[in-house]
Amino acid sequence: LAAARRLGKELARIRTGEEEPAPERVREAVREVITHCIYGVDKNPLAVELCKVALWIEGHTPGRPLTFLDHRIRCGDSLVGVSDLSVLKEGIPDEAFQPVSGDDKKIAQALKKRNKQERTGQLTLKFDAQIDLSPLATHYAPLTDLPENTPEQVRRKKELFKKQHADPHYVRLKQACDLWTAAFFQPLTTDHSPAITSEALSDHLAGRPIDKRLNGKAEALSEQHHFFHWPLEFPEVFFGAEKLLDKTQQDISASLFDIILGNPPYGAIFSEREKKILHYKYPIFVKAKNSAAYFIAIASSLVYNKGYVGFVVPKSLTFSAAWSSTRELIYPQISKVIDVGQAWPNVLLEQILLVFSPDASNRPTIKLGRIYKQGISFLHETNKTIMKRLGIVPTGMSLEDYQLFKVILKNAKTTCGEFCTTQRGAGLQKYLRPQGDIPVVLGRDISEFIKPVCSHFINMQDLQNKKLTFTTKGQAIFQNIVAHLTKPKDHIRLIGTVVNEELACADTVNLLNIQDNSISPLSLAGYLMTDLINWFVYVCIYNRAVRTMHFDGYVLAKIPVPSLECLKDVEKIAQLLHQFPRNERYWKDLNQVVYDLFKVPTVLREYVETMHKPRWKS
Repeated sequence: LAAARRLGKELARIRTGEEEPAPERVREAVREVITHCIYGVDKNPLAVELCKVALWIEGHTPGRPLTFLDHRIRCGDSLVGVSDLSVLKEGIPDEAFQPVSGDDKKIAQALKKRNKQERTGQLTLKFDAQIDLSPLATHYAPLTDLPENTPEQVRRKKELFKKQHADPHYVRLKQACDLWTAAFFQPLTTDHSPAITSEALSDHLAGRPIDKRLNGKAEALSEQHHFFHWPLEFPEVFFGAEKLLDKTQQDISASLFDIILGNPPYGAIFSEREKKILHYKYPIFVKAKNSAAYFIAIASSLVYNKGYVGFVVPKSLTFSAAWSSTRELIYPQISKVIDVGQAWPNVLLEQILLVFSPDASNRPTIKLGRIYKQGISFLHETNKTIMKRLGIVPTGMSLEDYQLFKVILKNAKTTCGEFCTTQRGAGLQKYLRPQGDIPVVLGRDISEFIKPVCSHFINMQDLQNKKLTFTTKGQAIFQNIVAHLTKPKDHIRLIGTVVNEELACADTVNLLNIQDNSISPLSLAGYLMTDLINWFVYVCIYNRAVRTMHFDGYVLAKIPVPSLECLKDVEKIAQLLHQFPRNERYWKDLNQVVYDLFKVPTVLREYVETMHKPRWKS
């Protein structure tokens, strides 16, 4: 709706030559934009109908009928289906026959072997004529060109749309795409029905008859799972894209989408069969934990090389290890990232506006901004090389942060990950008791350099085969959760201590395993709790995010260290703090040592200190 309004107003300005065109002129222009420019896809049929109603209201013009939108606002799963018709020429991938829950492994193995033989044998066949989209695009042309000034014209469009979907060329391609996709969803069991393999697909494309039950199975699975084949649904957008594979040779401005906008679902749960096709289509995201990653991937393949994609996505995309594969994919294409914080009052997660474009690959910098009450404020442009070095998209970095980061980068010789790993405690919450056989330390029991006082216990008889994680004598342990979801603060605080006894640890505790005997647990613990290191973790690793964060191995591995020898300078002060954990002088001395090791200028030291509550006042 916002896109239609924005384009409509610009169109009205061009037509009238006025900065603020009359409302009726704007509404007329919005109607034309909706008719000619807006496309939409949703898996939920109700959402599709509501979208049409909203567009009808937005573009309603007195004296003219409601616009025809069935060919532009479609129902389907935008992730599941064929988005590039060239895959049909390669046959059905062997990955489609990977067994999941409910499948017979022997049957899956046999079908996989059979499919591989069929696929290898068909590579010499040519299907170029059969997957040509030009007839479909030609049939679609009247749907775009026919006016909608009378009910009769709208009815004519509806008839043309039905006729196009009954066209033999469309039906053949639709059935081929359904066969290809259905192969990933068909049960691999002994139900005595024929299985969809590459031979059936190649026969179908070549015009040879295949078992009707195969098309019936593919059609049923298509309806059940809402298969969506982008080139078939919007042929006027994709016509030419398959043939113009070398984008340097011809102008493909008429192919693919100019702009793609969305607020993709973040936590959608995929079935095992959905994961099978998604992991095949987007292998870089096999370990992706957020469904929005797949929508970013499909959008990047649907936008033409000078177009733009704009998505609302979680801020964790800018820094989290779970999003690392997505960042790798879009790093070159990022154009702008705007931090909007907690965009909606009832949604605790922070959000960003992500804008990327294939054309941005030629630009060395990206624009970073934040939304304040008065509007968008672009903070600066960031070099992509620095961004990759950070491993985040630094929307939260100020100019002072950049200056300090460069100082640290210049003086850092190694990272904590080179000599230390982390081990998270066990999930023991349901076994905790006020009394029991074994004391358990929780994250909340840990304070700076203070011996933990355990208020929870477990009974051995309750555990059965549950494995425990115990501390060793003289081991550093830290709180795993370093920020709070419901009551966030504008900083991150690493809190740890060193224990001299065996304690079972819950999963809210991280144990540090130092692999270099020359480094004492006390010196490392003290180093990690200095103001400078906590600034670095908050700004340069967590990108100033303020919701729940975990201090784990991914974070530890990024923390810079001037040199291993420098940690010995920290050890003596850390030993004193272990004895006197609330001593103001010792905490100040500890911070001073680390500032000196990184050669941080006084003005930047003062900047860091404004962000932290003194440890001795904890």
